[in-house]
Amino acid sequence: MVKRVLVAVVAVLAAVGTGVPTAPAGASSKPLATEDTYGVGVRTETFVDRSRPTNANGSYPGAPTRTLPTTIWYPAEGTPGPTEQPNAPAYDDRRFPLLVFSHGFTASGPAYGLLLRRIASAGFVVAAPTFPLSNGQAPGGPLLRDYVNQPADVSFVIDQMLRLDNDED
Repeated sequence: MVKRVLVAVVAVLAAVGTGVPTAPAGASSKPLATEDTYGVGVRTETFVDRSRPTNANGSYPGAPTRTLPTTIWYPAEGTPGPTEQPNAPAYDDRRFPLLVFSHGFTASGPAYGLLLRRIASAGFVVAAPTFPLSNGQAPGGPLLRDYVNQPADVSFVIDQMLRLDNDED
């Protein structure tokens, strides 16, 4: 079972990386969809976790909170196409699955915008936080050891996204 999941993930990554639709071994020979299903909106929220500090880092003295600027791509009303629309109206009558994307060391959430916009156009809400000390512009420089804080950061972002969803009902 794990092997099939891994093959499917590798096949999806290969399709995303090359732009050429492919299917996992043993799947239908019908090509995967390459067209956008939904228009895409984008907005930025800054989530502040007041329950956990950001550690000192080089010349940076640290902070009593963890601040997570988060770019959010979402299916939006409007015509599907290759660009996202800032603050576009979301669908009032539909629910979409949430995906929280964690960037790599020295990157940021927005650095993956083309990929994440594509995922949103397929019907997902994608939240991409920029982690406080592992991004390329981190105060005091990028700090690899801060990865230990990211699972709690992702959990916090999920909670905040659910709060936003409830606020907008």
